[in-house]
Amino acid sequence: MKSVSSSFSQYLNKTENTQQLSDWISHNTSTKIDALKQATRIAFEYNKYQSDLQTYGVLEKFATPDEVLKKGTGDCDCKSGLIVSVLDGLPPELKPDETRVTVGRYISSASKPNEYHAFAEALVDGRWYVLDGTSGRVVAMPNPQYLRMFSIYPDKVVIHDPVMETASILFGLPLIPILELAEAIQR
Repeated sequence: MKSVSSSFSQYLNKTENTQQLSDWISHNTSTKIDALKQATRIAFEYNKYQSDLQTYGVLEKFATPDEVLKKGTGDCDCKSGLIVSVLDGLPPELKPDETRVTVGRYISSASKPNEYHAFAEALVDGRWYVLDGTSGRVVAMPNPQYLRMFSIYPDKVVIHDPVMETASILFGLPLIPILELAEAIQR
């Protein structure tokens, strides 16, 4: 894995609006896993899935959590950023050890070639969990349906497979430089 310095804090850190959601979760759950489920449910049920083209008039935009809440819509990366932001505001006894937005692939019978997916991930007691805001799923990793390409933290991007050779061979994906994709999402 390679780490690259970056600044995604405005997309992933708690805000005044997400703190209200965090407070609600902290008063209505008692375990870290329940908190993960509630944050994912908020992104799934209360924010309709809508592409960035429909919402913002551009192909790709990594919206801030406040933008997602204001619009009431978001695509997979927007919903994932919202989940991470909400989890960031939890008290220590409910807060995951680590959170990030991961871009990769979700593999299913309905998957299309060259289709990428973003999902939140949270580390709890040494185990990573996928928090999929577009499906409402909370899944323990490893899981063969979720493949990681790179993960976005507030201060860095971690590249899991820099040239995507494995994904390219297995799924016929083009060899896209991961850093270019990460930079495009940041813009």
